[in-house]
Amino acid sequence: MTVAEVMEYQREAGLSHTHVVWIGSDGFSIAHTDEERNTSGFELWDCPIHEWLLSLDGPPVFPGLYACKGTDARDLEVLNL
Repeated sequence: MTVAEVMEYQREAGLSHTHVVWIGSDGFSIAHTDEERNTSGFELWDCPIHEWLLSLDGPPVFPGLYACKGTDARDLEVLNL
């Protein structure tokens, strides 16, 4: 699933305040929150969820589409949609 497809799902589901993440067997795509996208100087690559996913050896959960509550990877709660 592409980032554009994840962002479209995020918008249609009314989840602009929530990170929406597609996790596949060989990668992931993140639709960041509106707040992150609209913050001047914020680099999406610096998102704690993005950093956490990149640090893993493999997918943290079964492949699928998830809503991530919060932005602190230590407090990350992943909910299967």
